[in-house]
Amino acid sequence: MSNTVIENLLSELELKGALETFKSYTDDPTKLDSTPVTLLFETMLTNELNQRRYRKQTNLLKVSGIPQNGSPIDIRYDEDRDDAFKNKMTELLTLDFVNKAQNLTIFGNAGSGKTYIACVLARLNCMQGNSTHFCTTRGLIDSLAVVKGSAAYRTKVKIFAGKSLLVMDDFCLTEYSAVDKEILFDILDARYQRKSTLIISQKTPNLWLEILGNDSLAESIVERASTFNHTLTLLGQSRRKSID
Repeated sequence: MSNTVIENLLSELELKGALETFKSYTDDPTKLDSTPVTLLFETMLTNELNQRRYRKQTNLLKVSGIPQNGSPIDIRYDEDRDDAFKNKMTELLTLDFVNKAQNLTIFGNAGSGKTYIACVLARLNCMQGNSTHFCTTRGLIDSLAVVKGSAAYRTKVKIFAGKSLLVMDDFCLTEYSAVDKEILFDILDARYQRKSTLIISQKTPNLWLEILGNDSLAESIVERASTFNHTLTLLGQSRRKSID
């Protein structure tokens, strides 16, 4: 079988990484002749796998809606973030809570770095090849409210329910209508103990209940949002003028 035939087969099978590696060998006949067949195949398949992983990561990041770039090395540790914070971050950065379908709530004042840290965790989840969706709570509700009561609504709830990690920013920032609460419940109930939800809020769960209206539906929402839950509280003044 000629090299051209092999290249055509790899191209037709869309094995771009393997094709790229094979061409690098065929461009240097001496290199090709001196390389054992098993090593050639291993190199081709390794490059194919790496490129597929990269394309998947790139696509997951593209559709995730994550609003900021961020890396664990850019998280600032200072006098407002003590050893307990550092230890908690070390634990969270393993994403074990996502693997176990546990929730995480990040509390803190405006500008304390809540969203930035959530972005770091969300990006890490994408880099591990897991589906992620980042949104404001109001944006999530509004996107579902327009199709409420239709088959499209059930489809969208199912899509959100299937995300490995759902990040909901500005949770309970404002009051919610009865329809808003129904949507919140549907999303949280569909994910409860199945997938991980990361909630970002300036307010603690006792205030959530008050904002949501102190009725049975509010209690159900708070229960699903705060159970199987890790918490991270950020102290100190606004960091908006500096890197978190």
